Order: sequence, then structure tokens, then C-alpha cells
Amino acid sequence: MLDVDCDNCGVRIGLDSSVVSVKHQLHKPVECPICRNMRVSKEMELLENEFRGMKSEENETKLRRLRIPSADQSFF
Repeated sequence: MLDVDCDNCGVRIGLDSSVVSVKHQLHKPVECPICRNMRVSKEMELLENEFRGMKSEENETKLRRLRIPSADQSFF
């Protein structure tokens, strides 16, 4: 068990070392449950807005950031 800081809010959380290792290998943030739930909620809202046809420039920009990994990242 490792004590690591949440990449968003800085709260110390206890995670298994293998979980932390995999997250770093996948270039994913280490998040506390609160930050993770907030992020997932925002992503679901954006996708729902797109599905319902409520598109805006702000939604389009946010959705592009969700879908396209940066140059040093990949989906796998």
C-alpha cells in the first residue's frame, strides 16, 4: 500500500502499488475518489449533451480533449 497525492487536489490517498504503477504507465492521473467522481460526472454530462444535440463550442472543445490523447499518450 502506497500513500500518494491526488494529482488534482493533493489529498493523500492509499493505493496499491500495482495500481499506481499501471496508472503511471498509462499516463493517467492518480485521483482521489472525489476528483474521479467529479471528472466522470463532467464527461458523462458532455457526452449526454452531444447525444441530445445540445452542441456548443465549449462542449466541442471539451469533448476533443477527452477523446484525443496527447502526443506522448495512447489509448492502450
